[in-house]
Amino acid sequence: MNEESDEQIRARCADLAKGPGKFEGEPAWLVYLVEQCLETGCSEDYFDDDTTTITLVVPDDNDRRIFPELNAVPRVAWWESEQGFVYKRVLSQDEWCAWRDEATSADE
Repeated sequence: MNEESDEQIRARCADLAKGPGKFEGEPAWLVYLVEQCLETGCSEDYFDDDTTTITLVVPDDNDRRIFPELNAVPRVAWWESEQGFVYKRVLSQDEWCAWRDEATSADE
């Protein structure tokens, strides 16, 4: 398997975010974070309204190297709608903690 360069990852994710498709209109970094979660697993999944799984992600140094714009993104919650579109919300530390406290862990 060929390793992609950071530039290739950025370009591929930007193409997917252009749409049409599930990431249409979202930033390229969201495509990348979702792919990373699906490939390697994310540590925190929660259910919202008993049907939607919300995944909480803290971008790491590698993510920020590939997508420097993530330096302004402390935490991300993402989910897929019933129609198959992926959405996100950027969260502050306080919002992250409040969301975690209110949500039901998918592991429970």
